[in-house]
Amino acid sequence: MAQTIKKIFCVGLKKKHQSTQRTQDKIPQNKTKPKWKRLFSLGRKIKKDSKNQKIEQDNHNVQEIDKKKKVVILPTDCLLEIFKYFRDDLKTLHSCLLVDKNWCISTVRLIWKQPFLNKKSPIIIDVYLSCLTLHERKNLIKNGVNLSNITKPASFHYANFLRHIDMKNFYAAVDARTARMKESKIIENRTTNLICRALCRLFMTKCENLQTLRLNWNYVGEWKGYPILPYHRNASTFLYELSELTIHKINTRDIFLDMEKHSKNLIKLEIMDYCFDNLPEHRHESIYTLIKNQNNLQHCKLFAYGTCPVIPMKALDFQTKSLTHFELIYAKFISDESYNAFISLSNCRNLKTLIIEYCYFENQDFLQPLINTHFPHLHKIRFGSLQCNASEIFVELIKKNSSSLRDLHYSDDVSRQFNHLILETIVTYSTTSLISLSIPFRNYQTPQLITLLSFSNQLQSLKLIGPYGHERAFVEFLPILAKLLPNSLRHFSLDLNWVIINTLQQFLSNLNARLNTLYISGWSRRIRDEDVIMIKDYLQQNNPEIDLHDFLKDIT
Repeated sequence: MAQTIKKIFCVGLKKKHQSTQRTQDKIPQNKTKPKWKRLFSLGRKIKKDSKNQKIEQDNHNVQEIDKKKKVVILPTDCLLEIFKYFRDDLKTLHSCLLVDKNWCISTVRLIWKQPFLNKKSPIIIDVYLSCLTLHERKNLIKNGVNLSNITKPASFHYANFLRHIDMKNFYAAVDARTARMKESKIIENRTTNLICRALCRLFMTKCENLQTLRLNWNYVGEWKGYPILPYHRNASTFLYELSELTIHKINTRDIFLDMEKHSKNLIKLEIMDYCFDNLPEHRHESIYTLIKNQNNLQHCKLFAYGTCPVIPMKALDFQTKSLTHFELIYAKFISDESYNAFISLSNCRNLKTLIIEYCYFENQDFLQPLINTHFPHLHKIRFGSLQCNASEIFVELIKKNSSSLRDLHYSDDVSRQFNHLILETIVTYSTTSLISLSIPFRNYQTPQLITLLSFSNQLQSLKLIGPYGHERAFVEFLPILAKLLPNSLRHFSLDLNWVIINTLQQFLSNLNARLNTLYISGWSRRIRDEDVIMIKDYLQQNNPEIDLHDFLKDIT
């Protein structure tokens, strides 16, 4: 009995000891310390935690400051250079406008540098009207001009940024603005005239200098006095740095002599749609003086229908070192003096581009001075629709200047009747360097075409005019031609008028070149639905970013 009680007691002590041990294990270590030690340790921990938190906060603040310091603020000149790449992308420029003050100022300059080039928005006119002084606006209102939508002054002096102006588009924008007011036609014309004159005065007084000026006598309604610009008292300052001048069909005043007084630094001069028939000799002399007195004329275009502009062309003798680009369109050369005009042109040895189109030569020998001259920098020749067979002149120019030529374009109204040696000459003298080529083509010239394509590793644009009367045979040749086209080719045009292209699928499949445009002249009359599907499939696989409408375009 005693033994039994002892065992029970021992078991009880063991259980109690085990429970006590487990309880001690559960008690935190710091609770075994005295109270003052526990409080001291707790204080040190709190202080250490707050100190670490403060250090972390300070480190975060330092990092933020470093980030701000790393933000690079580009100077205005750099921004302007960058934004030049977006000058035709108004959506992007308007986005840049909202970044900050520096970007805004730089973008505004670029947007308002050329507001009237290919633009006719009446909103532009409202912005310029807000730039007028209070006195000028009151004067317009007094004369019946509705300015109710001009509620606040302009944010910038927009006229200060103006560098390029097309007067036809400027007038059209003003006209659209007055038409929007829905007033009578008489009031509209009077309002348009008043606004045009007020804004011309604004441009002349606020714009520092103008770089491009286009004067067009067409589509100006009743406001015939808009060439006010050359006659303003600030014209010498305003037009002194003018580098590009285009005069289009102005016959009522001697604008050429007036412009010569103010602008002697023209780089580009274009006289467009100007009739030389029955023109007084003093007007010829005025154009001569304008060309002669330029310090560095590089680009000259005479789009002059009627009697030949012999006297103006003689002024090229004074631009022999600077002239690099010359165009002659719709001129008649019937007198013996025409020979002297082309002598002056042949003296311009630095010529890079020569374009003669839609001209008539009574005697082909008028162009003889061009054959006798070597132009070491000539890279582009374009002869088009001449009323005499000028292929011999074109061929001789290729032979004389083959080392520098890159762009060759020839078409002639009489090319169907004559056998040209143009392709043969190109293969012999100027094959590997060509970038762009447009020429008449005959089926019997296929071996020369194959040779040309085999060696033209830089060719980007090719237009074949013809073959007339042998189109079906050429259509069968298209799949083979596709394999021959160089990988560099991007634009391809064929003059096939009445033939259904039944080999288009093979042609597209065999193409190694990644074309950006493809044009068949017959498609302007009719293109089959199945052809459209084939072309869309080709674009989807090779150039998905190009639209079908943009793809089916002629080269020239």
